[in-house]
Amino acid sequence: MINKLRVSGYKSLQMRDFLDLTSLNVLVGANASGKSSLIQSLLLLRQSASRQGRIDELKLSGDLYEGGTVLDVLHPEAGYVVEIELVVDEKFTSYMRFVWDRDNPASRKLSAESSLELSGSLVNRSESFAYLNAERVGPRVSYPLPREDNNLAGCVGKFGEYATAVLARSLIPMDDWSDETLAILSKSPEILDGMQIYETLKLAEGRIDLVANAMLGWIIPGATFLAEEDAKTDSAPLIFLRDPFGTKVPTRPTHVGFGLAYTLPIIAAALSLPKNGILIVENPEAHLHPFGQSRIGAFLAAIASTGRQVIIETHSDHVVNGIRLAVKKNLCVADQVLFNFFQIDKSGSLSTITQISADSDGCLNEWPVGFFDQIERDLARL
Repeated sequence: MINKLRVSGYKSLQMRDFLDLTSLNVLVGANASGKSSLIQSLLLLRQSASRQGRIDELKLSGDLYEGGTVLDVLHPEAGYVVEIELVVDEKFTSYMRFVWDRDNPASRKLSAESSLELSGSLVNRSESFAYLNAERVGPRVSYPLPREDNNLAGCVGKFGEYATAVLARSLIPMDDWSDETLAILSKSPEILDGMQIYETLKLAEGRIDLVANAMLGWIIPGATFLAEEDAKTDSAPLIFLRDPFGTKVPTRPTHVGFGLAYTLPIIAAALSLPKNGILIVENPEAHLHPFGQSRIGAFLAAIASTGRQVIIETHSDHVVNGIRLAVKKNLCVADQVLFNFFQIDKSGSLSTITQISADSDGCLNEWPVGFFDQIERDLARL
């Protein structure tokens, strides 16, 4: 787990002090306030590291993120230097200082001042890392099979393009955490609408496709899926059973909109992640009804409570309230959640970050101006 992070010189991030990270880290705030930049700093480290964790340069162009040239990402007051500092597992501190060669203005890399070593799930090439971009693959009749070169973004792919194949194969063993997760989910039957979900999970015996179906149906009531692998076409066909009336009529993904197609990869990635893994999701609320937004927040809170680290960027107060509800209903404990409120200072070029915590009732310790207060402002004007 990443316990602390400091980024300086990258875009609008000029952090002097460490930012505390916990099991569930929620990045919120106005557009262009630095949320994505914080995520990008982690993606850049991962795509720059060798399989052994060695970093000789910060690669701005890669599979996880395309940052352009050095001048595109350097803060004007940074002195041509980017600093990233991590504390991992409360004992390993990595201080990384990357310097731009000003004699090569078109350069797309920042050289490390000395050879660096990155450790933990951020560099691990197993399935202990997953990243889902805000722009995910929409409804398709079939999806590609995973590449064999171990995608840097994790098993479901950066755009969720491999989620159907992962679910069809049910290759990811859940034995290491299924009992623990069942215990957590069973603690709060109210939030899970009785014991039906718990019983479904119990009978699944670790099969990720059955568990994913139970979770999808909880987030989007009435929704289930069938995932297959077609060796003849090297693809993974997907069928939804969007069936509120119990007729179980197969439906093409292209007939049910984007909500299901955008949500399923999040569920697959979260359930595939082993203990101590890291899940980063941009805009989990995309294309979801407010009901589903609240529940995807609660689902991710439950995942974070089982020894996984989750980092999400969201503009949805429904996701935030779903997380708060999860705390109140004991799906996770309060000290496992931090809300990070990003703002741009008066200069218009520097991010400020306010960390907000919740108590055991899901109540926040502060509510700054601009923190999900737009509905009150609009209603007051009405």
